[in-house]
Amino acid sequence: MKTILLFCFSLISFIGIGQFNYCCDARHHCNHNNNDFNSQYNNSYYDHYFTDLDFALRNPSKVVVLDLSNQNLSRLPWQIKKLENLEVLILSNNKLTVLPWEMRHLKKLKKLDISYNYIKRLPWEFRYMESLQELDVSNNNLEYLPWEFRYLSHLVYLNVSSNPIARLPWELKHCASLRRIVIRNTNISDIPWQLKNAEYLHVIK
Repeated sequence: MKTILLFCFSLISFIGIGQFNYCCDARHHCNHNNNDFNSQYNNSYYDHYFTDLDFALRNPSKVVVLDLSNQNLSRLPWQIKKLENLEVLILSNNKLTVLPWEMRHLKKLKKLDISYNYIKRLPWEFRYMESLQELDVSNNNLEYLPWEFRYLSHLVYLNVSSNPIARLPWELKHCASLRRIVIRNTNISDIPWQLKNAEYLHVIK
C-alpha cells in the first residue's frame, strides 16, 4: 500500500500535476515498487531526498522530499517548520494522533500524505500552506475538515477515504483548483449542493 502511494507522488513530479490523472484511488490502479520511487527521486533531487528526520533537521535547507512512512512515529516535532524548501512530506503508516500547527510555515509544500495514522483533527492553520496541491488524509479518525481549507487555492486532489467523517464543508467550493475528492468508506451520505454544482469537481464515492 505504501509502495503504491509513494510511486504516485513521484509520478506527479515528473509529468506534472496538470497532466496527471491524480492516481485517484491509485492504490487500485498502480503497481510499482519502492525502488522505482527512490531511483526517480534520487535521480531528480540527488541529495534532497531524506528518510531520517534528525538528519533532515540538521540540513533543513536541503530537504525537498521527506519520507517518514512506516517509522512508528507518535509525534512530529515543531521544528518541522524549519524545512522551508520542503515540497513532499510522507507520513503514512505511523502512530500520529495530532499534527503541529507549525506546519503552516511549510510554504512550498505541494504534496502531503498522512494516511494510515490516528489523527482526529487537522490544524486549521493548514490554510497557510498555500502551495499544497495534494492532500491524502485517508484511513485516520477524522470526523470533519476545517472550513478554513477554503483558502487552499492550489489544492487539486483530496482523499478523505476511510474516516468517520460525516460531511464535506461546502466552503471547499472556493478551492478553485480542486478537481477530485475521494470519499470512499466514510459516513458522508450527501454532497453539499455547492460542490455538486462545481463544474470541474469530481467526487469519487
